[in-house]
Amino acid sequence: MAILGKLKCADSLIRRGLQVNPFCNFCSGHSETHSHLFFGCDFSFGVLTKLLPATNAFYLRPNLYHVYDFMWNDAILAVLEKKFASLVIAAMVYFLWRERTQRRFSDVRKNINQVCDDICVAVCAKVKNWKNHDGLEGKFGEILAFLG
Repeated sequence: MAILGKLKCADSLIRRGLQVNPFCNFCSGHSETHSHLFFGCDFSFGVLTKLLPATNAFYLRPNLYHVYDFMWNDAILAVLEKKFASLVIAAMVYFLWRERTQRRFSDVRKNINQVCDDICVAVCAKVKNWKNHDGLEGKFGEILAFLG
């Protein structure tokens, strides 16, 4: 849903005639849109670059499609590494959306490091059952440190 722009962000709700706060719950300085949430916002871009440092190569802020395209077509990664990067990106989308929703409806806030920790724990829970997951540690050591 996120890659297709189908999540119920403020911009789409406003177009449907609903009265909602139009501002991003992460930065409060921009309108909440899919492209801003994933990864135009400083908060979400901070999560992205912390977990996938190769994305620092972008000159401009990427959207979700650009990140997937970069990891599958431009980054020099083996197939297992590309699958891992896709899992990390999917987990980022889920946990960023969850954090956005918590901020919007319950005023509970986590910082970038806490969100990254949640993502790492979830990814490692999935990856620990993968065959050959040890080969990922070179490029993704920070995330896989949670396998402990």
